[in-house]
Amino acid sequence: MMKKVIENCDIILEILDARDPLACRCKNIERKIQSLPDKKIIIVLNKIDLIPMENAYAWQTYLRR
Repeated sequence: MMKKVIENCDIILEILDARDPLACRCKNIERKIQSLPDKKIIIVLNKIDLIPMENAYAWQTYLRR
């Protein structure tokens, strides 16, 4: 079912918990999406109000790479 959803979408939102974004990521799915033509992933940090702003900026820099 996930494959069908990805095929039908142009943009996929990946919601990550700002307290530990790496623990929430699914690298396998990200790689599958990136291997398909014309697919984009937008990463959204949820619960950002629960971490210091410096950490939020650091995660933003890290995740943009």
